[in-house]
This record gives sequence, C-alpha cells and structure tokens, in this order.
Amino acid sequence: MAKENAVIGMYSATTGDAAATIDVPDDGLLLGCFLHVEGTLNADAEECEASVEFGSVNTRTTNDTRSLLAFVQAKMGLLTSGAGSNVGSQWFSYGDGIVVFGGERIYLHTAGAGSTLVNARALLVFSFAQFKARRR
Repeated sequence: MAKENAVIGMYSATTGDAAATIDVPDDGLLLGCFLHVEGTLNADAEECEASVEFGSVNTRTTNDTRSLLAFVQAKMGLLTSGAGSNVGSQWFSYGDGIVVFGGERIYLHTAGAGSTLVNARALLVFSFAQFKARRR
C-alpha cells in the first residue's frame, strides 16, 4: 500500500517520446502536476516542449486526445542571432483528482527543434487515501 499522499518526480535530459516513465504505485487520485521544461535555443522559432500523458507516444498535436495530462512549451523569438536558455513551467490542478490505478504507467515526453537539448521535470501529486473500484 502506498503512502496516503505522495509526490513522485520525473526527470529527463533526452528528447523523444517516453523520455521518462513512472508506474503508479497504488489505486488513488492524481491531484496535480507541476511541469517544467528548459532548453538552450539559438535560432528564431526554435522551441522545446514537454508533456505528461497516459499514452506512450505524445499526442500534444492531436485533436481530441484523451491521454494528455499536462503540456508546456518555451519558444525563441530573435531578430538577431544569439543563444539563450528558455524555460516554461506550469502547475496543473485536477480539482477533485483524476482516478488512477496501481500499475498504470504515466509518461513524460519531450521535443525540441533541431538538435536542441531539452531538460524536463514533472512532479506528480497523488492521494492514495481512498479505495477506488477498478474499471470494468
């Protein structure tokens, strides 16, 4: 049995789908997610993105997605050349919570323009205090 309340961290320094994963330790509720992305961008319109999803492949550019939990993006806008570290962070609150089940996998996806190195972090806040019936 997992602790009543827990914060589980995810981190990735690579770019791509399923850059990091966690397995939900027990039945409960996902109450919120803090998602942070950073990248060194050096050209106009370069960007770095991160998303947290139930799916193993990102759906952030898909309409009517059902697996997306959180998404952040940082983008460079330049009139001249130069490099800069760009960050994007956001707290996502899920109200009364999203029902999760022990063993479900949650993925952190990242993407960057060209060879941009993307660092992403997510903190997932859970409550495992209430038993939830399994989906049928």
